[in-house]
Amino acid sequence: MIRPRHTWKNPRTLLAASCAAAALLAITPWRYTFWVQTPANLLSIFVNPLQNGFTKVLSPVALRRKPYGTGNGGDGPDFEVLRTRYLQLENENQQLRAQVESLQRGVRISGDLGTPRVIAGSL
Repeated sequence: MIRPRHTWKNPRTLLAASCAAAALLAITPWRYTFWVQTPANLLSIFVNPLQNGFTKVLSPVALRRKPYGTGNGGDGPDFEVLRTRYLQLENENQQLRAQVESLQRGVRISGDLGTPRVIAGSL
């Protein structure tokens, strides 16, 4: 049976060919695909108004967030948690430094006592 010439109108064939072309273009180096920029520029003429329209329609629906770093110095509950943790670590660090200093002072005091050598016998 002879295939009709209009097989490219079949949606499955078109989808498979488009996917194969996209996969081939995805792995092809840029120096061989520079020509794609011209059709992309032409398509952007039609796509940009749609994209801008969707952005304008959906912008009231989008969540409004305050920019980071605005406010009264504290930037939300995370700031307070981090500040508290920082102060705790700073306090612990000061305590450990004092402990190390006192231990080193004890070594300086008793450093001249020396340690006796123990020589074990060998078999």
